[in-house]
Amino acid sequence: MPFTAILAIFAIIVAFGALAGLLYGLVRRSYKDRPPPTRTEAVVEVRSGTLVAFDFPSEAASYRIPDFLPGQYRIPRDAILRVASGDPHTDPGMTISVDTATIMLVDAEFEDKLRAIEDRLFEEINACPSVVYRYDAVVDELGIRFDYLDIDGDGAYVIDVSRIERINDSHAGT
Repeated sequence: MPFTAILAIFAIIVAFGALAGLLYGLVRRSYKDRPPPTRTEAVVEVRSGTLVAFDFPSEAASYRIPDFLPGQYRIPRDAILRVASGDPHTDPGMTISVDTATIMLVDAEFEDKLRAIEDRLFEEINACPSVVYRYDAVVDELGIRFDYLDIDGDGAYVIDVSRIERINDSHAGT
């Protein structure tokens, strides 16, 4: 085999190695390498009386807020409880299936719009969930305050709605 052929093969191997390194860098930016969760609560504006919680691209779990009045609500991270997947004592409509270690929280009427924004941003910045990287701009585009909580790991979760607390009226700002 001529030396130039060996050199060409070597160059191809190096190019694939560089591509693999680039892809590894992109994946490293993703959700799996985030630091441990440090935020202790989320604050969400709710106008409809129903809060949805989900992880992209899983189905949303719906939570009706007791004694609802429009406004901003605080959801403490420790109100999000891990449950056994498929637990017969847990309502499937209230189970949040998580595989990015992040739970999105938004008024039910704005879920579809938030998902559409996420789809567009994912194409732009290739990170999931993308909306957390451009939070302020997404709140402006969405027209309502949503929030998210990083959690300790993937799995099935529920929210203890008795721990959700109204903190002010709907138009007090985001």
